[in-house]
Amino acid sequence: MSAQPFAADNTAILLIDHQMGTMGWVRSIPFEQMKANALALAQTAKAVGIPLVLTSSMEEYAQGPLLTELQPRMSSPSGSRANTGPDGSSATV
Repeated sequence: MSAQPFAADNTAILLIDHQMGTMGWVRSIPFEQMKANALALAQTAKAVGIPLVLTSSMEEYAQGPLLTELQPRMSSPSGSRANTGPDGSSATV
């Protein structure tokens, strides 16, 4: 495999667990700045046609739901939601 420059046809943006509760635990960056960064990455993916993959876990517990502003991207042509099987394995996109 040779190195190739990033392009829309060989790249994806993966946002892992950008959930209200999980993001509230971060202390190294203010919540609003972290949220703005995630939304900017999602908007960039849309603008340049790069697939966006969103993950979340245990939304009914302390981790909470995915950021409200990211939820519409789950059903867009360039956005996917990674899912985990009932046994916690085999994430699929």
